[in-house]
Amino acid sequence: SGSFKECIYLKNINIPKNTIFIGKGAFDGCCNLRSVSIPKGIEEIEEEPFPVCTLVEFSLIYKHKADKYKAIGQRKRLIDLFDKKNKLLAKIFFTGNNNEFEFYEKLLNGSVDHLCEYDTLFPIRDETIIKNALVALYRLEYPFELQGNYYQIYTNYLRNYSDLFAPLLIRRGELQMIKRLAVIGAIPKNKINDYIELANNQKQMEIITYLTQNISKTRKIDTPKELNLDEKTSTNWET
Repeated sequence: SGSFKECIYLKNINIPKNTIFIGKGAFDGCCNLRSVSIPKGIEEIEEEPFPVCTLVEFSLIYKHKADKYKAIGQRKRLIDLFDKKNKLLAKIFFTGNNNEFEFYEKLLNGSVDHLCEYDTLFPIRDETIIKNALVALYRLEYPFELQGNYYQIYTNYLRNYSDLFAPLLIRRGELQMIKRLAVIGAIPKNKINDYIELANNQKQMEIITYLTQNISKTRKIDTPKELNLDEKTSTNWET
């Protein structure tokens, strides 16, 4: 325990694949730790190993019990769902919303019937725009068991709000998520030059290349449908 205690400059860590045990308070005092990726082979995790605000990513076999992860108390979690043959099915992002707790417990207990149980939570989420956007982006990127009505809800949300969170994705260098926004027509056409300039200032060369190559592929699409939420909308999109 306390293996990385007070490592204040530690920001991101992929725990080595041969690790089988994480002790209590292993990362105490790592106040700048943003994300931790836990390997599949982990066998035991003691209580409160990570700072509460750290994003923790770990893997589950869908519909199989995984008690070893119940010690993880982080509000933000990214769970990779695999089948028995080790095929990645979906990535499920948990924001720490109270409405997620029951579904999270069912997921760890292997008792989820269908991922629509997770999708039904989206319209009642009371979260920041970026957290909701990450929920939507991961579901669209890995649409396992994603029903058509929820696909539309996620798509409309991203189209409505992309001008508010896309700059953050560019600063983080999230090329794959930028591509996903483009695929669903959720990059505002009137913002793309601003995004290229921002990517240039941040030295995000892959994003610059992608946006530049796609700047001429704009098209008009229908205005997003109402979400029955208090949201602003945009009407011009690039894809």
